[in-house]
Amino acid sequence: MKKSKRLLFFFSFLFTVILSCNTPDKLLVKQDGVWKIKTHRARVTLGDSLLSDSATLGESILFNENLTGAWIHGDTDSVAFNWYYNPEKDQITTLITDSSGVWEPRVWDIHISTKKTQKWETLFISYYFQDSLTLKSAETLDLEKLD
Repeated sequence: MKKSKRLLFFFSFLFTVILSCNTPDKLLVKQDGVWKIKTHRARVTLGDSLLSDSATLGESILFNENLTGAWIHGDTDSVAFNWYYNPEKDQITTLITDSSGVWEPRVWDIHISTKKTQKWETLFISYYFQDSLTLKSAETLDLEKLD
């Protein structure tokens, strides 16, 4: 009987350790602070024409606990935004106000999430009915938590 209790305890402990190691922490509010953007890849098409395919370096994102943040470009330029995490869909929505005061929402799918790294992807689509064209912007972010 004593041996079976020990085995039960051992396997319960082992199961708990395995689950805690493999469960990513998706909620960025627990990970607020600065995240370095290791790579920001953007591919923009209009209809069948490729407008740009670029990778940007030197950016970072600041997440605050109050669901605000800043997209930081270099040392001096930044864009403020609000953000929301949807745990059911593993998505982050960022709301950036453009220069004319219009909110621009982006829904980012979280593909990889650990305490130190994140990988997000989004597809932003605009339709131009007058010309019957579709503008698509597919973006990928590889993020790394700064201490």
